[in-house]
Amino acid sequence: MMMVMMFMVMIVSAATTALPIMMMFMLVMVLMVMAMSAATLLSMMMVMLMMIVFFMAMVMVCVFMHMSAFRADLHLIGKDIIRFHTIYWPIFLMALDLPLPKQVFGHPWLLQGDGKMSKSKGNVLYADELVDFFGVDAVRYFVLHEMPFENDGVITWELMVERMNSDLANTLGNLVNRTVSMTNKYFSGTVTDKGVAEEVDADLKAVTESTPKAVEDKMEELRVADAMTEIFNLFKRCNKYIDETMPWVLAKDEAKKDRLETVLWNLIQS
Repeated sequence: MMMVMMFMVMIVSAATTALPIMMMFMLVMVLMVMAMSAATLLSMMMVMLMMIVFFMAMVMVCVFMHMSAFRADLHLIGKDIIRFHTIYWPIFLMALDLPLPKQVFGHPWLLQGDGKMSKSKGNVLYADELVDFFGVDAVRYFVLHEMPFENDGVITWELMVERMNSDLANTLGNLVNRTVSMTNKYFSGTVTDKGVAEEVDADLKAVTESTPKAVEDKMEELRVADAMTEIFNLFKRCNKYIDETMPWVLAKDEAKKDRLETVLWNLIQS
């Protein structure tokens, strides 16, 4: 019975796109029938029956084409509907002989303050309003960063402003601004590796080279927030490297010009 129900749902879904055309066809047929004799009417009914059979055959083809193209390595759902998607949905798939998801991840909620968003409470934050104010990339960053793997995340206007200032403006923005500004100021925007290395360079290089693997490992475990933290740890290390090497001081000594260029090269590569 469940297989029949699932099959009927798929038929209705596949037929949706063809329904308007079929309705127009039926309307034309009705108008023609009103002006026909009994014999002609019988012939027309036979034609209509054949058209219906043809239509259903086309629907069946669409259904089976959709079934054969089904893939789901990762099934991403909200944690409150895990039961439906780990019990009922696999039953439907098995009844239709379709592959099961290789992994199901019930992601946590994004709460407003200390509770769920509700229109009755009047505490709903709408994505389009946040995007209009902060920009789409900033909103994406916040939502992904503030939703940890194990626990629910929290979103408020105040937290959004704090995160934008501390992470995007201060950590990332400050790094990009200082690196690009000094490269333009001291070398007209072009630097090369002069090979004048010091001990502090090795630590920056080690962090830079280990970050992609750390991010990949976190993403494999669906720990998106932790992966973003790894990236920003690299940004923070780059900012610390600027404070350690003090390029503005090196720029005052012509004899240290190659060291200055090496420092900026390391920052750009990182």
